[in-house]
Amino acid sequence: MTPIKILITNQKGGVGKSTISANLAAFFALKQGIKTAFVDFDKQSSSSNWLKKASNFGIEICQAHLQNQNNSGLVLLEAKAALRGCTKAAELVIADLTWTHSLPSEFMLEFDMIIIPSSISRVEMASSEIFALEYLQRNLAVARKKQQIMVMVPSRIEPSQDTLGMFPFVSGNDNCFISPPVLKVSDIDQYYCGSFLCQAEDEGVAKNFCEFGSFIYEKYCSIARLSKLIQSGASISSRSYMQGQVMVPGAIKNSAPISALPSTPLKNERFGRKVVDLFIPQFLRAKNSVEKNEGS
Repeated sequence: MTPIKILITNQKGGVGKSTISANLAAFFALKQGIKTAFVDFDKQSSSSNWLKKASNFGIEICQAHLQNQNNSGLVLLEAKAALRGCTKAAELVIADLTWTHSLPSEFMLEFDMIIIPSSISRVEMASSEIFALEYLQRNLAVARKKQQIMVMVPSRIEPSQDTLGMFPFVSGNDNCFISPPVLKVSDIDQYYCGSFLCQAEDEGVAKNFCEFGSFIYEKYCSIARLSKLIQSGASISSRSYMQGQVMVPGAIKNSAPISALPSTPLKNERFGRKVVDLFIPQFLRAKNSVEKNEGS
C-alpha cells in the first residue's frame, strides 16, 4: 500500500515546526503503532536529530538537504526523489520543510496532508494564512481532486491565550481545518533529544500534545480509509468531500457500506476560488497595516 504522506511546513521560522514534526512522528510510532518514516529537509536537522537521539523505536530517518536552490526544476526533482527514497516500507511519511520559494508549490501536491503551524502573533497569522491561500489559489482544483487536507496549527500558545477564530479565511475552504492548539512548553530544552512530548512526565504537556496528535490521527484515518476504498475499486463520487471530522462518508470509525452512506456535496469550485482571490489582497493590506502600527 502506498504510504500516506504528511508535510509540516511554513515559510516562517520560530513557529514550532520542528518540534511538532519530531513529536508527531513519535506520537504515530509510539502511541498508534504505525510504521513511520521521517524526511528532514531542513539544514539544521533539528527534528531528525531529536528523533535519532531520543529513542530507537524504528522510525526510518532521511536527511535530505536540497542543494539546487537557484533552479526550481532541479530542486523539485531533488525533493521528489528524496521523498520517494524514504517511502518504500512505511505506512506513514512525515516531512519537515521550511518552505522556500525556490521550490515550486506543486511539490505540496505530493502530500495527502499539509500541516502549517503558526503562532498567535497577528503578523505571523497573516503571513501563514497568506502562505496557505496562495497555495490554494494556484492548486485548488488539483488539491480537491486529490482530497488533500490542510491543517492550520495554533502553535506555541500560552494557556491563557484564546485561539477561537484564528485563520478564518483558510477555514472557509472545505478541505481546511484548525487543529487544537499546541501549547508553549517553557522547559522544552529538557525534552529535546531526550524524550517526547506525548510521553512527558508533566501530564499537562503530554495531554495537550496527545490531543493534537489524536486530531491529526483522525485525519490520517480518513485518508487511509479513502485510499483503501479507491484501491478496492469502490465508486466514490467526486462530489463527496470532507465535512467536519469526515473526509468522505464513513471515513472515520464507520463500517457501513458505501451505498448506505449519505453524500455531502462539494462546495462550488468557483466559490472556493472566489474566497481565495478575495482574501489574499485583504490580508496583504492588513499585514502592511499591522507592520506599520507595530513599528511605530
